[in-house]
Amino acid sequence: MPSSPTGRRRPRRYRMVLREQTRQRRRNRILQAARSILAAEGIPEFTMEAIARRAQVTRQTVHNQFGTRTQLLETLFDQLASEGGMEGMPSAFQQSDPRQVLNAVIHVFARFWTRHRILTRRIHGLAAVDPELEAVLEARNQRRRYAATNIIQRLQRQAGVPTDANTAAAIDLFYAATSFEFFDLLAGPQRTPEEVAPQVAKLILSVIESALPNEPNR
Repeated sequence: MPSSPTGRRRPRRYRMVLREQTRQRRRNRILQAARSILAAEGIPEFTMEAIARRAQVTRQTVHNQFGTRTQLLETLFDQLASEGGMEGMPSAFQQSDPRQVLNAVIHVFARFWTRHRILTRRIHGLAAVDPELEAVLEARNQRRRYAATNIIQRLQRQAGVPTDANTAAAIDLFYAATSFEFFDLLAGPQRTPEEVAPQVAKLILSVIESALPNEPNR
């Protein structure tokens, strides 16, 4: 009968949904365990065995879900980026005025640095003594340098000036001024990085525009 095959397929789909939900809960538990170990105990305790114990799964399960420790760190940082609002970066670059792009990008970074400020401070400190963690962070920092390069070149094209030696210096300035360390130091104990974002945008623009013509060539 036609209903019989359909009836058999429904339990199968249901079991597949349940397995996927179980897998996702286990994955989230492992990520939460990794985050808590990194925040509270540091990189020496950030091992697959310790994470498995904290998540109450086997070490093989952690490997099956994430592969290597580096891949687990990458996934954890992707989760932190999502929670910190980094998905707002594409829309920031859709604006036509490069000055508006610059301002929007700086605010995206500021929100990101604000979201997990204490954990981020600890991660950056630990990276100084762990080459693997440092490599993961450096790869992500290069995305910020790419953003800096894109914005500086757009400002130069708008002003009708050629790329020259000043370009590299402007990119370095943008890159340094949008780092967590810069925001964290400027914010201090009383303000959040998001609160100081307008100051950072003003600083970067004032330095960059001092090397550009007063009126852009349209």
